[in-house]
Amino acid sequence: MDKKKILIVEDESHMRMMLSLELETAGYEVHQAEDGQKGFQTATEVKPDLIISDILMPNMDGNQLMQKLRGSDFGKEIPFIVLTARGQMHDYFEVIEVDDFIIKPFDAEDLLARVKKVLYRAREKQSKTKSIDISAGMKKKILILENDVFLGSKLEGMLTGSGYEVYIANTIAEGVNHVLRLKPDAVILKVQLDGVGADKLMEIIKGISSLKDFSFIICGEESIEEGRPSALKAGAWGFIRKTDDKESVVKAVREALSPPTAGLSAGIS
Repeated sequence: MDKKKILIVEDESHMRMMLSLELETAGYEVHQAEDGQKGFQTATEVKPDLIISDILMPNMDGNQLMQKLRGSDFGKEIPFIVLTARGQMHDYFEVIEVDDFIIKPFDAEDLLARVKKVLYRAREKQSKTKSIDISAGMKKKILILENDVFLGSKLEGMLTGSGYEVYIANTIAEGVNHVLRLKPDAVILKVQLDGVGADKLMEIIKGISSLKDFSFIICGEESIEEGRPSALKAGAWGFIRKTDDKESVVKAVREALSPPTAGLSAGIS
């Protein structure tokens, strides 16, 4: 099977080399370009499965590159990850609808987890073999593990109104019982519940032998970036903030309802 092709567009040569080394070691075929103009030319030639691009570059910046790709026949569906030193621009990156972003200096595990997640979602979108929406008259079941009564009710209202079957658990024990009884399609976890972190909660739920393919969504404060690497490593496929509106919450749930299969491997399709 062919390796997934990743194009790195970055004007700093040492950053390109560091990214290339990590991705090639993980089994990907990596191509490089030093600015947006050369990035577009390379993308035209190699048709990458994913592009990781810096924003501030000479000749053509990352925003211009993404817009040019989105306006082309070959590049409009290529996933685009932004590479940036400005982590506080999270909301801006959501507005321009990039697939994800990586903060410099990058963490290797976080990099590979994000790449794997974006490539998997792209594959699911292309193949259309799985539905991420409610279909065939059957509602998707969502379990909310949250001890904040107000927030739990708020999320329940948002998701019930969008056609999901929603259940709430206020404690870890109650949550485990719900998982065993309901076998939900996705679980929304609080960043910290009863002193236990979301990564540990995921391990507990995934430890139930008959239930391996949950979609996990982490719910936290306005900024939950610090917990992303460990949560991604533990198996989270979505993140929402307490202040998110209904559209953002429903979008995160829909995107997360394509859980990874056991045979998914980095770099190999």
